[in-house]
Amino acid sequence: MAKLGIITLKGPTAKSIVSVPGLASVKSGAQKWVELGIVECARGAIEAAAEHFEKVITFDPNHVEANFQFGEILATARKLSEAGNCLRRAIDNNPCHIAARRSLAKVLFLSGDEHAALETLEVAAEQFPYDVETLYLLGAGYRRAGAANKAILHLQTALGLNLKRSDALTYLALAQKSLGRNDAAQEAADLAIEHDPTNVFARATYLSLQTESQGRKNISHSKGGKTCWYSHKSPFPFPPIASFI
Repeated sequence: MAKLGIITLKGPTAKSIVSVPGLASVKSGAQKWVELGIVECARGAIEAAAEHFEKVITFDPNHVEANFQFGEILATARKLSEAGNCLRRAIDNNPCHIAARRSLAKVLFLSGDEHAALETLEVAAEQFPYDVETLYLLGAGYRRAGAANKAILHLQTALGLNLKRSDALTYLALAQKSLGRNDAAQEAADLAIEHDPTNVFARATYLSLQTESQGRKNISHSKGGKTCWYSHKSPFPFPPIASFI
């Protein structure tokens, strides 16, 4: 998952804030520390930011935003167990904090618990059915789990909301490929590169499809090639390169 860019935790930013009504007036001091932490994150002072968030959590262990922001920092540092605890506290105290749910799902993926990660994302999708990022993560997650049809459904829904998501197109190509739909896979890979020429994973997917396609042509035109290609019981089947991505 991390290889294809799905589990990139970049740390908290001001854009990831989910406001909690009344929090600033009830605990204005704590909120100021949170705001300072967010400012420190924005300028790259992660250690200073972490100290601010920890101070707030010490004062108020259930502070939603402090737990979310600190959980993001811990996840980025690959302290997955601690990150999961913070993110769960944020969700427990604000079940509609979609950013926390998405981050918890990423932590669960990184921890190897795909089932729990997908369940977490499904809840987020029920709460916010038009959230493109959640739909993309569900599609990528189901593809990774081997449920290609579910993956395609979520990825196509995400692309219906934002057709230019190169990452979603890349996973759609891989899901289509796993079902043997090479033409559809090639079309998705082409679009992924068109929308983001710098997407190295899209280019790798495109090249793997091209290489396999050429390999099939070479085998089909070689002496005895057709017998080899259609012999599904052969102990040495031709391995599609895409399967190694």
